[in-house]
Amino acid sequence: MIEYNDIMKYYGFKGLPYRFKYFDSLDINGGDIVFDCGSYYGSNTVYFSRRVGKDGRVISIEPDPFNYKYLRKSIRDFNLENVTLIKKAISNTVGNGYIYISPDGTSANSVVKESKKINISNKHRIMCDTFINIINSNNVENIKLIYLNIEGSEYDILDDIDSICKRFNPTWVIHDHSRYLDNHTSKELYNIFFNNGYELKKQPYTTFFRS
Repeated sequence: MIEYNDIMKYYGFKGLPYRFKYFDSLDINGGDIVFDCGSYYGSNTVYFSRRVGKDGRVISIEPDPFNYKYLRKSIRDFNLENVTLIKKAISNTVGNGYIYISPDGTSANSVVKESKKINISNKHRIMCDTFINIINSNNVENIKLIYLNIEGSEYDILDDIDSICKRFNPTWVIHDHSRYLDNHTSKELYNIFFNNGYELKKQPYTTFFRS
């Protein structure tokens, strides 16, 4: 068990106690590698950094320029030395792209133009990359956990998710945004994991793991 009252005080998000209590139940140990995808302001990144310790590593990915500014500040304020920050969107394309702004706040911004959560007339230019490219360019040899909250882009990277399951066998905690997409259903995503021998725990977060 780690101490995280200071993290909750720093961010002030009401849901953090429940989220961190759930994270406490996950199999994360010192020396592990964790990916925090869609890091927002970095509350999960700070938590994971403490769980994996000085011998572990957290790779924190956030494409939105506004969010990334506060993510970097969080890493400095908590003096984290085991975190790698990546200012890119996880996508099925490589190079320049756009992130579309949501009226619900920057936590809901998305690179998926078809998302019902965004306003396509309001956008920022960003860099995109595939998940596999990000893993390979950071010399990652094992992954214990992937926290994936990428606002619908999970359906653009199904092939990469399948490859990562086969190669690394990580636990996945996923925010499924299919309800905001007319052209995708949860079944597409779930079948990737079931076909790779994963089991599903639906509450309080959608988690795929191997027993």
